[in-house]
Amino acid sequence: MQNSTAEVMAIWIYERLKPRLPLLTDVTVCETPTTEAVYRP
Repeated sequence: MQNSTAEVMAIWIYERLKPRLPLLTDVTVCETPTTEAVYRP
C-alpha cells in the first residue's frame, strides 16, 4: 500500500473482505477516537 490514508485503507480492507463476507456493506477505519473514514461502495 503506497498511500496509506484511512480512506485508502478502508477501500483496501473492503475489497479483500467482500468476497468472503457477501453481506458486508461498509468498512470504517478510525484514525483517532474522533476521526474516521467510512467506505460504502
